[in-house]
Order: sequence, then structure tokens, then C-alpha cells
Amino acid sequence: MAWLAFDADQQRQTQLLVAALNETSAIDELGLGVFRDLITGALHPGLTVLHTRAKYLLFIPHDFKSLSGDSADSVAAEAERREVRLISTLLDFYRADQSGDSDRGIIGRRGGADTRRPSDAYWGLLRRLDIVHGPGAASRRALFEEVAESKAAARGALGFRSDDDVDTESNTAWRELPPIALDRGFAFTREEADWLAQRFRDAERHVEPDRRSLIHWLLTESQADPVGALERLRDAHRPGEHEALESMPAATRHVVYLGSELNRVAYGARILYNYLCATGMPAHAPDRDEYVDRHDESLTAWAAEFRSDPVTPETIGALDDWARSELERRRAPGASIHRLRRAHSFLSDWQRLAESPIDLRSSDAAARLVTQREALLKPGRARINNTELLRTWGGESGLMNFDYNWVVARRVIGDVCEGLAANA
Repeated sequence: MAWLAFDADQQRQTQLLVAALNETSAIDELGLGVFRDLITGALHPGLTVLHTRAKYLLFIPHDFKSLSGDSADSVAAEAERREVRLISTLLDFYRADQSGDSDRGIIGRRGGADTRRPSDAYWGLLRRLDIVHGPGAASRRALFEEVAESKAAARGALGFRSDDDVDTESNTAWRELPPIALDRGFAFTREEADWLAQRFRDAERHVEPDRRSLIHWLLTESQADPVGALERLRDAHRPGEHEALESMPAATRHVVYLGSELNRVAYGARILYNYLCATGMPAHAPDRDEYVDRHDESLTAWAAEFRSDPVTPETIGALDDWARSELERRRAPGASIHRLRRAHSFLSDWQRLAESPIDLRSSDAAARLVTQREALLKPGRARINNTELLRTWGGESGLMNFDYNWVVARRVIGDVCEGLAANA
């Protein structure tokens, strides 16, 4: 019944949250997400797993700047019609596409139960880039209320003349846009790409130059050499693999390094977690032996590689120092600092075990560390040693590399870079 009390906006926001949590990158069985999320925010501020294509940052203001209605609900209904029309237009544009990228990043493409709208996903980024501003920027609902109130005020000032006489283009919540090409799908013109790149750069104009984000650096690089910048972006499967790594701002380069080292050491703990789940499955469970063998082999290979070039305790300490300073800078609540402290303790203990010559597969200490960590994070819901949960386990959970939203950044920033490169 609580669900029925939600309005349409609240329902979609809840569905967006569920969608984000269901993304592979959000699965965090061992509670290291506090480090991951801080690094993600430093490298790609404002980007989330819900972002698919950059041109939504132009489509949304283009459609919303002329909204009109007598009430917030009528404005919301008009916004809904425009977003549905945008989805339909994009689907029609790409219907004949044979590139193999079947969805093209079209939000809401499935229709029906998929009620996500582009503005739901992009509102926070639109605010960060100051594309929408003022009181109406607080939320979609706030904008709809502002539009309705502005129209009512305008009608009153005009002496209740007809709606046709009320200027619906006077919504001051939106930054002035460049001409928008609506017949190119997600492809940018040079003017559009220049405009959006400048919005990203302006968002960090008050940040010290050597502390600006990876996004800022990528777009700055693309201005000087758009074709080369696009090639380097496409060739880098992780931030640390970027060909021009040494040219990044010092602080940004340091965060990239810390992220790479965190992923290297944490990946082994994730393999062990899966190995313990596999060995804990009922003896006659389907595919149990296959899962055990797979994770056994992966853990053995990871340990050999890690011990040949281990992440050092000093690096774990540097990661903790950086993360603590970030939380302090953001004035994070005590609960976040407590989570960080526990995550650092686990990571430090794991690093010592991983670097030692023990067999991680049979180590009671390693199994106890990972088991207790999961139990602390998920009281009553921990999977390790829970036969009922393991009976239906799919053989893998949380076994991924931290990419710090690099896939998202490559596509969103890549869209802008393509616009710059194509018209260079």
C-alpha cells in the first residue's frame, strides 16, 4: 500500500535507485564500496551508472525549457509526453542500425514496465553543470511547480488574456542552449560539443588546476587534439591504461594509481569469497564442482601474480589517508568515517594474508577474515555457510573489477569527443 501512495515521480526515482543497485558494479559483498565510490567521485564527478549518452544533456533542456501548464501536474504530464516522444524519435532513428549496439543507450526503450525517463537519470548532472539552476533546479517537481507559478503570474500581469499570449519560452531555470540538431540521434555537431565540453570545464573552474577531475582533463585534452584524444580514450580499457597517463594532473594521476592498486588487492578477496561460497554449496548441488574448480584456478593464478608484484602496506595506508581527507572535505557523517575505518582494517588484514606464502584456499585465517566481513555487513543474510542461500546460488557474485564508472565516462565523454573530432 505504501507504493500506491507514491506519485509517478517518486515511483520512477525508486525504480532508478533499484536499477543502479542492480548494476554489476554496485555489487559489494565485502564492503569496499566506500573506497570505490570516493575514487569514482574524484575521477568522474556527477557521472553515474544510469548515464548512457551525452546528448541527453542537450535533449532534456531543449524539451523542458518551453514547458507550460496551469498546475505542476499538468506541466509534469506535458514533460512526460515530450520524453516519451524523444524515446520514440530515438528508437525510430536507430531502428535500422546494424552495428550490434542494439540499445544505443536509449533510456526507456523497453516501454511498459520500464518507466525510466532521461530526466530522472540526468537531473543531478544537469544541476552540477549549471544547465538548470535556481529554485526550479532542486528537482523535477520543483521545476514543474515553478513553471506553473510563472505562468499564473504572467497571466495575472496580462490581465487574464488567453494562454496563447503567455510566453512559454521565458523559463529562466535553463541556461541558454546552442542550436540543437534533432535529426542526428546522439551525434554532436561541433557547436554542441564545444558548448557541453565547456559546461564540464566550468563546473570545476574553482578547483585547483592539479586537482581537477579526469573528466575535466579528458575534455581539455580533446580541445587541443580531438582526433588523437578520441583514439586514446577508446584504447584505454581502464583509467590507468590511458596512453597519456603521465600528462594528467598530479592529484588525479595519484587517484588513478590508488584506484588501480585497490582493484588489484581487492580482486583476490572477491575470488576467495566466491570460492568459499562454491565449496559451501550442498555436495550434490548442480554445477558445484565446476564452480569450485573455476574459482580455485582463478585464486591460484591471482595469488601468484599478486605475490610477484604485491600491493604494499604503504599503498593501503596512502589510500586510507586520501579517503579520510576526502570524507573530511565533504564533511561526511560519522557513520561514513566508521565504515571507512572498518573497510581499511579489512583491506589491511587481507593484504598481509595475500602477500604471505600461505595457500589462500585452505587458510583458516583467510576464510575467517572474509566470512566475518560478510557477516558484519549482512547480519542474517550472509551467504557463506548458509546452505539454503547457497543451494540456489548462481556460481558468481561481485566478481568484477572496479572500473570507477570508466565505461560510463568513455561513452559519455566519448560522445563529446566524437563531435569535436568529426568536425576538427
